[in-house]
Amino acid sequence: MNESSYTSDRIEGLISRLSRKAMSDRSGEWFRHDMFEDVISSQGHRSVIVRKALATRAMLRAMTDLSNSETTSSFTIENGELIVGVIPLGSLGLGKVFPDYLTEEEWRVASVTNRGEMSVFGHNSVDYKPLCEKGLKSIIQLCHDKIADQTLSQPFRDFYEACGICCEAVCEYAEKFAELADAEARTEKDEKRKRELTGMAEICRKVPAEPAETFQEALQSIFFVHLALHSSMNFLSLGRLDQVLQPYYEKSMSDGMSRDELLDVFQCFLVKCAGRLNMNPAYLLKQDHMSYAVALGTNPVYLDQWSSANNFLQNIVIGGVRPDGTDASNDCTYLILDAYKGFRLSTPNLNIRMHLETPAELLEEVARTVSLNKNGFPVIVNDAAVIPALLTAGIDAVDANDFVLDGCWEPILNGKCDWTFRMINMLSILECSLNGGAMLSADNLALRGAKVSHDSPLCHELNTFEKLLNAVGIHTRYFMDQAILGMYEMYAIDESITPTPLQSALLHGCLEKGKDKSWGGAEKILGGVVAAAVPDIVDTLVAIERWVYRERKFSLQDVADAFRYSYRVQDHHPDKEFRQTLYDEIKIRFMKDSPKFGNGEASTDVIMRKITDLLCDTLVQSVKLAEKVFLNEPTEEEMLKIQSLRRLTGYDGRSMKEEFGSEFKIHFSVGMGTFECYNVFGMGNAASADRVQSGEGLSPNFSPKPGFMNRGLGHLFSSFESIGLNRFGAGVITDVTVEETDLNPNPQSRIKQLTGIIDGFLKSRGSIMSLSIASSEQLGKIFDLCRCAEQGDEVAAEALKEYSNVVVRVGGSQAAFITLPEAHQKSHMQRPVF
Repeated sequence: MNESSYTSDRIEGLISRLSRKAMSDRSGEWFRHDMFEDVISSQGHRSVIVRKALATRAMLRAMTDLSNSETTSSFTIENGELIVGVIPLGSLGLGKVFPDYLTEEEWRVASVTNRGEMSVFGHNSVDYKPLCEKGLKSIIQLCHDKIADQTLSQPFRDFYEACGICCEAVCEYAEKFAELADAEARTEKDEKRKRELTGMAEICRKVPAEPAETFQEALQSIFFVHLALHSSMNFLSLGRLDQVLQPYYEKSMSDGMSRDELLDVFQCFLVKCAGRLNMNPAYLLKQDHMSYAVALGTNPVYLDQWSSANNFLQNIVIGGVRPDGTDASNDCTYLILDAYKGFRLSTPNLNIRMHLETPAELLEEVARTVSLNKNGFPVIVNDAAVIPALLTAGIDAVDANDFVLDGCWEPILNGKCDWTFRMINMLSILECSLNGGAMLSADNLALRGAKVSHDSPLCHELNTFEKLLNAVGIHTRYFMDQAILGMYEMYAIDESITPTPLQSALLHGCLEKGKDKSWGGAEKILGGVVAAAVPDIVDTLVAIERWVYRERKFSLQDVADAFRYSYRVQDHHPDKEFRQTLYDEIKIRFMKDSPKFGNGEASTDVIMRKITDLLCDTLVQSVKLAEKVFLNEPTEEEMLKIQSLRRLTGYDGRSMKEEFGSEFKIHFSVGMGTFECYNVFGMGNAASADRVQSGEGLSPNFSPKPGFMNRGLGHLFSSFESIGLNRFGAGVITDVTVEETDLNPNPQSRIKQLTGIIDGFLKSRGSIMSLSIASSEQLGKIFDLCRCAEQGDEVAAEALKEYSNVVVRVGGSQAAFITLPEAHQKSHMQRPVF
């Protein structure tokens, strides 16, 4: 074991081979549709959910086809691997390839909703504890028993048949790898490796069909199901692995395995999860397999595909509290932290739940991991903020205490909920508030601008700051209504397009109810409205309040015009010189002479509280409306009115409680963040108090705008205390990057500094924080090399390989800095806090 890096020679070799592959052209490894069995031609008469299950089986069979593997490398065992199976290429940004299962008519009609086969949402997690304890055979047997019940109606029979097909296909896949491991063992000359291969073959014949007994069996069972979920387009997280793995860790230790051997097995598991990495931007374009139908709702959502190319929505959560509220840290918590101390790949994401009673020893180990890893692992999740927020959303204490994170950072229940969310852009809301429901576009083809919300008072009518805030409230409610109503609308669509029988087989509630999660089968349903650009609107409102309303230095219309034209007067303006002088002064006052969020200024904290209160209050109003439309059973007198309201949303059915069951309800909450889309979202916005140019990126997540935080982290944390982040059940993440040269070079002193930062964050009731360490000088050097490589400089391209392990936080995941587009790299170069 390499003591300095916490990785063995075995792991170093696996990471080295993966890194070389990740830097190469991987376009030839993608599956093609001619590699799959044609499900439609033979099974087009079956229900959609059964066809989806058959397509899942076809996918897994194609993955173990030797001829396919000649290009896809999907049926191989790398030398040194202790966990086997290969997840096919695909990611949030590059898209997915999967066998067709919708008929032509279904595919054509589904276009009206912007939904299709690729619209599987993912962003969820299953609880792997029952899998390890019982195995898939228990689910298969339950499904067979249910199908034998002649009293069941066809939809229920189809559901159980689909779940059974998927689980049997995963077991078949594992058996294929058992055969491959045996075949390789027969030709292996190294006796130690021969024993490893024979042992892996035995494990593959046992799990995931049967219960796991050892640490390696548990991880192999989890990985087989994880890869099957991802292969069937369910990009799901891994959940609370320290809680799942602890009994198997204890068993293997008692059987005589050493801790270092178990660490090796876990790091093999991590390398397998990272197997899809694509780290050379030169080859991303030819791997764009994104479909049009990947929106979060029924309207298109444009992802930042480039920066999401290596986002696989796979989070690991450790630490926190048990369902009974006691501290949950255990041996595996520390083992997993050690695994990441030497693991410089960008996926899977590691998150640790912490609370004020977290053991001091664990806090120090977290700081040590941050110090050694530098790339933002583990992300810090504060139980003291998240659990109360989930309770406010109507979740009981047992489930709230057991929360996990979805594929990015939003809190969800541990294998017990369906989850979806929508986003609203607060900077767009501000533009609508300044411009009568229209965006502030410099293009006059739409006259005032694109009308994206209701008509509202114009600048000359907003003669007090309270009137402006009232306009912000009007437009916030408009977009909040759209988000909440749209999430209920989804349940009238997805059962006919994107059922997920494999996930439903593992999701609490679905097997008990006989319903896919897309039919409302999950035990609970969570919905989030995630507000982007909250720091941006706050900074801009603070500047407006001071310079327009309090000091009366500028008119609101002049400010709006300055935003519209990016502080530059148009050439044909009759009074160009005067107006440019005015715009320059507005820019100076707004950009340099106004308080900014993150610096502990009272004025920003007051406005931030107003905006966060507005979001929470508006959510309550919108939920009340949505429940009236979709859930409440109307009286005879109300019937025509409610039916009319439902038709306006595109739904013309019964109460959803009657349709999906009396317990059907979406538990809504608000979150604040941008994920990796801060640059894409900002493309449609005018300038602001933080952005000198229209189209510039927004503040990333709930973080100060890069370059504007100048008073240290303590001031940022002090702002959290007054905001009330314990109301935001959909999560609030702040990305912090500390300048490496500002930290003490002595390792123990550095750990003490980082411990203080983490402790300060927890005590301030912050919600979620990524804490990275970066060198501004190094990022600048890599940035220059990237620009040279883009121009064809082969020496620069070769030099970049040295920096493939410099990883940064990109909204909802981590990514190698060399893989990011220029705008993202510039943002990160401005982030380090001194």
